[in-house]
Amino acid sequence: MKRQFSALEPNVIARAFQSRKFPGPALLSKARFVLTVVCFAAVCGPVHGAQLDEVIGLALQSNPALKKAEQRLAVLREGYLQARTGWSPSASAALEDVWGNPPSSTQSGNAAASVSVRQPVYTGGRVQAAVRAAQASCQAGIIELVQARSALTLAIINAYSDVLHSQESLKIQARRASAFRSLVDENSARAELGLLSPAEVAQAETSLFTAEAALRTAQSQLDAAQAQYRSVVGVEPSELAPLPTVENLDLPLERMPIEDVLSRAPSVRWAALTAEAAGYRVSEAKSQWAPRASIVSSYSSGTVASPFGATILDDRGAKVGLEITIPFFSGGAITSHVRQAVAEEAAARYEEQSRRRAITATLRTLASERQSLVATVEMLRRRAVAARTSEEGFREEREAGLRSGLEVILADENVAAADQALVDNQFSIFRNVMQVLDNTGDLPAIFGGYTAVMSARDLRACDAKWDPFQLLPSAIDRSLQSKDGR
Repeated sequence: MKRQFSALEPNVIARAFQSRKFPGPALLSKARFVLTVVCFAAVCGPVHGAQLDEVIGLALQSNPALKKAEQRLAVLREGYLQARTGWSPSASAALEDVWGNPPSSTQSGNAAASVSVRQPVYTGGRVQAAVRAAQASCQAGIIELVQARSALTLAIINAYSDVLHSQESLKIQARRASAFRSLVDENSARAELGLLSPAEVAQAETSLFTAEAALRTAQSQLDAAQAQYRSVVGVEPSELAPLPTVENLDLPLERMPIEDVLSRAPSVRWAALTAEAAGYRVSEAKSQWAPRASIVSSYSSGTVASPFGATILDDRGAKVGLEITIPFFSGGAITSHVRQAVAEEAAARYEEQSRRRAITATLRTLASERQSLVATVEMLRRRAVAARTSEEGFREEREAGLRSGLEVILADENVAAADQALVDNQFSIFRNVMQVLDNTGDLPAIFGGYTAVMSARDLRACDAKWDPFQLLPSAIDRSLQSKDGR
């Protein structure tokens, strides 16, 4: 029986390239990919059932891990807004009303009310550094959200492909068991006619029992894959559409410098933003030694009542002044904060270097594995065709009495082994490419509807509306910022 091949319409990945404009350099070759979107040899068939992008969209709507990352980003954004309030004016009011009974048994008292407003003018760069650190942390929160989406998307893709993989393995083992069942029936009939010995019948039955055991194992693996699918996606795995082939996909590392790939990798980008925020916190700690200036204005009104009920003093007044604070001794607290911030920045920089090395090693390992898998699949295709041709020929020669039952059994085993190896390696290629896209940050953009590169809209999520009260102090802080550029 020859295997049939049928073409898929451009599916989720091809549609993503047709409808999206990715920021930055194109990481995938659109034309080359569309030309290679065909069914897996082992999973081909008409396009029906749940599409992969539909399943991912369903799971992304209500996943707790993703919701947690969204709330984490909301927390970081509020931290950024709170840091900016260091430039904003503050106001306070006080009210005092005191009455007493002196020893003369006459009542006296006083009442006072005051309102004060403080507007920072210069913060020594402390607020400027705090704002930039909070903004970098907020942008890192966007990357965290991208990573959460990517991790969930990869888990869904793995669960989806595992179900299809297990279904194909079950079909292969079912065909194998059916073939041995037919062989046992045939050998039993021949034995009744005296054409075969009981040993050959027993040999075929042994192979049948082995095939049925493998069939039960394949069914168990399918049940486990479906359970994992329900756990990740949240719904029962209905009839699933086939997966596209990615054997000839042009991946980033194969045609781009490694530094360009790393600059887009979410893991490295998150570490770089975290290190950037840590650097600004060093400036924030150092700025505690700098003088601070604020404009302070107040209005107060006080009344003192005499023992006879008459008002003897009514004091009202307004004040406006410039308050300058110069710290000169902190008991070592500021110096300790500076050392702590410097150590945290160094740790963040080392973490960035570590992630760069890890991602580089992972991508190169995956690229090497993919090359090996692609070559292996091509060999296995030829092996599957040869094994099936040999099995069909052995059966015909068996009918003519030129082959023994053992030779037919071995030919059937070769066909099942070739089919299983081909399916395993094809799915391994798909998972390999998905891992590459996950590490480079392109998986959410293709399957999850969310780009991994921060767009202008994303950056605005870590910004605030213009505030006229913050204009002057922020301009002074920026103009007098430290020489390190922070």
